[in-house]
Amino acid sequence: MQPELLRGNAASKLATGTDGIALFNFFCTDNESTFGTDLPGAARYDAIAGLADLDGLRGRTKHYCLSTSRNRWAPRFFERAEQLPAYVEPGCWNAFVLGAAAEPAECGRTLVVQVVIDRGRATEADQVRHFDCPPPELGVSLNGSWPTFDGAATTQLILPTGLYTHHVDQYQAWEYSLDLSQLRDGHNEIILIHSDDECDPSPAHVGDPIRVVGLELAVK
Repeated sequence: MQPELLRGNAASKLATGTDGIALFNFFCTDNESTFGTDLPGAARYDAIAGLADLDGLRGRTKHYCLSTSRNRWAPRFFERAEQLPAYVEPGCWNAFVLGAAAEPAECGRTLVVQVVIDRGRATEADQVRHFDCPPPELGVSLNGSWPTFDGAATTQLILPTGLYTHHVDQYQAWEYSLDLSQLRDGHNEIILIHSDDECDPSPAHVGDPIRVVGLELAVK
């Protein structure tokens, strides 16, 4: 487990009213069947200290993300229904809610939002349809701010996670830089806006919804 993920997870819980932090099965990544104690993916015990101190977490790098419902460890009807994956239709906008902590103005950090979309479904010819233009124009707004459509394409994860650094080929990520001061304690609303005006107008492309499979924030 990466320190940034631990800090983001803890900060989101504390900022939304949790009384304390407990770690469950943290030692599992030390098992030889996973990574082993001396490998890069092993549990980071040095990152545990201070996880219950919200003020101490402020100003440090963090990784926030929404969970998805495609998780065999979260049985349906026993766990909460997750917000992803989700479709955003052309001309529409969807709201997502993510717990996070506000950051001090003088911390010198930046805020990045990464939206991960599915490139397309396989056709009958077993070929995957790709977006050949900048994504169907996709805007991001945080907590009521004016949306930005200035996204940059990337294949990299928003932050390295253990041994993993890049998305699988099926997915395409788009990153947006936002004002860190827009992040607030508690629940933060992220709105994704799908405007298809500048994409390929061919009948095969117009009207395609965006399938969002990941929505993550990083304080870097």
